[in-house]
Amino acid sequence: MIQNDFTITKVSWITKVQRNYEFDESLVYKYYKTLINFLADNDLLINNELVQSEITEETCIKKSDLTSEGLELMKKGYDKWSDAIIDKGKSTEDVKYLEKVLLKIRKLKK
Repeated sequence: MIQNDFTITKVSWITKVQRNYEFDESLVYKYYKTLINFLADNDLLINNELVQSEITEETCIKKSDLTSEGLELMKKGYDKWSDAIIDKGKSTEDVKYLEKVLLKIRKLKK
């Protein structure tokens, strides 16, 4: 394990939240798969085992799984993107917001 490693997000952190409305937990599994594929497709993952793995309650994304750009994307875009899916009914496959954030990150690096 890398020193100062930490878990950024974990499936069970989202599925176990008490809600006062009906909630389809399969949304979380679907958007995690979309997120992991997005990270892999954009070379933001160091740990490509996540792509092959089945999404379970224990699935998590750690700092050590990500490139520096991947970590920055998670800091700047993940919460808003996931909230739009969980709370506002956006499609689990809609990654436009993540693409926009990543484009900004990459433009700033130039």
